[in-house]
This record gives sequence, structure tokens and C-alpha cells, in this order.
Amino acid sequence: MRQSELFSQISRDFPKDEVSVNARFLIRAGFIDKVSSGVYAYLPLGWRVYKKIEQIIREEMVAIGGQEVFLPVLMPKELWQKTGRWDSFGEVLMKIKDRADKEYVLGPTHEELIAELVRKNIHTYRDLPKAIFQIQDKFRDEPRAKSGLLRGKEFMMKDLYSFHATRQDLDNYYEEAKKAYFKIFSRCGLKAFAVEASGAGFTKEYVHEFMVKTPAGEDVTVLCDLCGFAQNKELGQYKAKKTCPNCGGILKEEKTVEVGNIFKLGTKFSEDIGAYFVDRDGQKKPVIMGCYGIGVGRLMGTVVEVHHDEKGMIWPLSVAPFAIHLIQINHPEQKIQNKIQKAAQKIYNTLTKKNIEVLYDDRLDSSAGEKLIEADLIGIPYRVVISEKTLAKDSAEIKRRDSEKVEFVKLSQLLNYFKKALNS
Repeated sequence: MRQSELFSQISRDFPKDEVSVNARFLIRAGFIDKVSSGVYAYLPLGWRVYKKIEQIIREEMVAIGGQEVFLPVLMPKELWQKTGRWDSFGEVLMKIKDRADKEYVLGPTHEELIAELVRKNIHTYRDLPKAIFQIQDKFRDEPRAKSGLLRGKEFMMKDLYSFHATRQDLDNYYEEAKKAYFKIFSRCGLKAFAVEASGAGFTKEYVHEFMVKTPAGEDVTVLCDLCGFAQNKELGQYKAKKTCPNCGGILKEEKTVEVGNIFKLGTKFSEDIGAYFVDRDGQKKPVIMGCYGIGVGRLMGTVVEVHHDEKGMIWPLSVAPFAIHLIQINHPEQKIQNKIQKAAQKIYNTLTKKNIEVLYDDRLDSSAGEKLIEADLIGIPYRVVISEKTLAKDSAEIKRRDSEKVEFVKLSQLLNYFKKALNS
């Protein structure tokens, strides 16, 4: 993509009404736009990042047998009354009426509707196990929507649900889902901990939340760096400076942000909605359910919180909007300028023909300083500069965003350089 054609613009200043790192950088760099408190629009650069994260999640959910569906946001009041959550879910539940005065929920989560689909589609033990997932909008009237993409009133979420005939089968799938979650977060450039936590109204059992260490975190996790043991501080069983129950290491407290969670729902929702199956013994039994969620936008915001410096974002290659930021440094002398543009254009064409994603800063009205400052802010993994200086060496200047090292690579070797660098 040519940067001169990019829809969104980079701002000179940070937004004054944002305190979180992710919101400040993403808004200033033109990745997202704040519509209102807790509501953000994804602009072209931000949407490219979002779609890459979404695809990583999709691939790992399919790998553990998930079948993708897409469910409505609007759910009838009656379903939520059956589970008691029309009243018990609290003030974060967004309720609306249509012109016929019929009441609906704007879905904050989808257990009720999922259980209704199970009631209609699963009838005997031969139909089990199954797993379905979706990636779509959720709505919660959050009172603390002030952390950018980490906590919003409207947000994108992946929720997978699994259905089982036996508790053992649920337990086995739960462990497979846990492994898939670690793969997702690792592929996004994050180190996550599986933390024991309370069921938060979904189940009476302990559940697992996946936490990432960051000063922006709203949770406090007690953890051991030696063996990876972690528990949400709210459980109160373990405290910092105490001994780890697994390895004897010293526990410490860390601020963390939750990037995903998995629940063993059991039979609560299937019993409330009437989702039963006939088992091998001919007995009618409630379907046993599991639930597995990841906030996609929250995950994107967490990547920024973890991967940034004072200059801007530092995107991991796996989720970066582009792999390469190609920058032409303009020259006042037209003959030299033509040479620079010709070389930059040739590089752009060569790389894009090989399906290498390039953001080409071809703008003529921006200074070298402005371009380099904005490149650091945007945070694309590789910066390639073409200028009078580099062409005198028949080379391009290459710098990784996460390094201070600068190297010159011959123009004739540039494609081979990136074939190796991007596949290593």
C-alpha cells in the first residue's frame, strides 16, 4: 500500500482523553478512532492487525475441532429469563425494545443461545462431542471503559463452546483448549500464564484465566517464575513472598491483563434451556458444556502494551499491519529525486509481487525527520530507507524496529534478504 493513499492520518499529538498506552499509540498512529467512551472504530492499519490476530485464533480453534458459526447479537428476553440472567447479570447487560415492545439482550456472551442451538441439534450420544465457535461483537455497559481496547462497551470476541456426553470427555477437551490458547498467545508475541480464578457467575468451579504481565493490567496475579504456577490474587490462597506449592520457589505479585478464559460450564445452561440427549443406556441426560473466550481487540491492545517503547509501537511480525515500511527520502534536486523514486518504486513492485506486505511511504510533502518519526510510531517490523546516501552505495538502509542496528544491503540482494528474514 502507498502511504499517500492511506485513509487514516497520523496525529502530531496524543489524544488528551486517553490514559492507556494502547489507546494513545493506536489513536495517534491512525489505527483506531474513538467514537465514544469504550467504543472504537478500526481504521485500515488497525483492521489489518485485527484480522491477523483473528486468523491466528481461527486456525487454532479449527485445529481442535471447532466449527465456525455466526450468531445474532440480538437475543430474546425469554432465553435469558430461563437461566435467570436477565436479572442476575447486572447493570452491564444492555437491554433494548423493538417497535412492538418486545425486549432483547444485546449479547455480552452467548451461553443461552448456544444451549438453545444444542437443544435443537444434539439428540443422542452419537451427536457428541461437538465444538462450535464464533468471532463477533459483544456489548457490555462497562462502568470503567477507560483502558482503550482492554475494556470496552462494544468489543470483538471469540467464544468457542464444546458439548460432551461425559465429564471425562469435557476434561480432556479442556486440556486441549488450554494448549491451543498458549499457542495463540505465543503466535501473537505474548507470554501468557494460565491462572486459577473464580467462576465469575458462570460456574461454581475454578476456571482458568490467561494473564499477561503488563503495568497496564487491572488484575493482580500471584505467580512463580520458576515453574509457571499462577493464581488470581482474589482467591486469597497464596500470597507474595510465600513458597510456591509446586516447586518451592518464591511467589511474587504482578500486574496482569486477562487475554482469555476457559470455563467448565457443566450442565447449568443445558438444564435451564432444556438441551438433553439420550445416552447409550437410553437415559435422557443434560449435555455437558465448556466455554472458551478470547477478546480479540483486548488481545490487540495487550500486544501494544507489551511491545512498545517511548517512540511508538513495536509489532511482532505475526500480527504487524505490514512486514516492511519502505521509505523514500526526498531530495530537492529533481534528477536525484527521480532516481530515488525509481529505485523505491522498483523495490516496492519486486517485494509486493512476491506477496511481501509493504507500506510504501511515497509522500512528497513530508520531511525525512517526519517520515522516520512516524515509522517508529507505526511500528512495522522492518524499515527500509532509500535515499541519495543509500543509492550512492547501490544499497538500501535496513533497520528492525526492535533494534538500533542499521545495515546496508545491496539492492540486488534485497529480495533474498527478506525471503530469509521473514521466514526465519
